[in-house]
Amino acid sequence: MSLREFLEVENWEDFVKIAQASNLVIRIDPYVFVYLYGLIFFIDLGKLTSEDVKNLFQALKEKLVLVKGVKVSRSIYEFIKRQSDKGDMNEGNQ
Repeated sequence: MSLREFLEVENWEDFVKIAQASNLVIRIDPYVFVYLYGLIFFIDLGKLTSEDVKNLFQALKEKLVLVKGVKVSRSIYEFIKRQSDKGDMNEGNQ
């Protein structure tokens, strides 16, 4: 597994400039991430004022995707198997 560098941006306006060059912006509370040219930029929403958060969301509303959760797996097969096993267990509870 390789290490990644995460570059923090403090100002929401600077973050929007970066995000405009990307096709997709991912929100995993309390962070917003942009992957651009092999670099991962992020901004911490908890460090912004509520007005700045509102401005950021308004500026990125066409690109912003809210991610419900993050799961880690070594392969697609392992991920599907694990999800299927959970589904089998849930069916037994009904």
